[in-house]
Amino acid sequence: MKNDHYDYLTRPVCAFITFEEEEGYQTACRMGKKRGLLGAKISHKYIVLGDKFEIEPATEPTNIIWENRHITTGQMVRRSIVSGIIILVLLLCSFIIIFMAKRVSIKANQVYPNVDCA
Repeated sequence: MKNDHYDYLTRPVCAFITFEEEEGYQTACRMGKKRGLLGAKISHKYIVLGDKFEIEPATEPTNIIWENRHITTGQMVRRSIVSGIIILVLLLCSFIIIFMAKRVSIKANQVYPNVDCA
């Protein structure tokens, strides 16, 4: 697969660009801020490597987790939902186990009550 899809696998998904002058930065920010009346981003004609691209001002470079830049928002939401479901299932299982153990304990106390031997 590596040899057949090398170009696709090594394609950049994000870039951190620095500008020599403030004017270039301001122009790039204006390109990224095109929005419609309701605040939705307007698709633009800017194409790099065959795909449309978005421009957003970045945070401090030390705050960016570069390994996670390829994950889309939809994937992040799906992963959050799946992890939430897994947590709920585990909590439900632990509740059932604790409930059943308490029931067994109550039945054992009824069959074998505490006796004062003194």
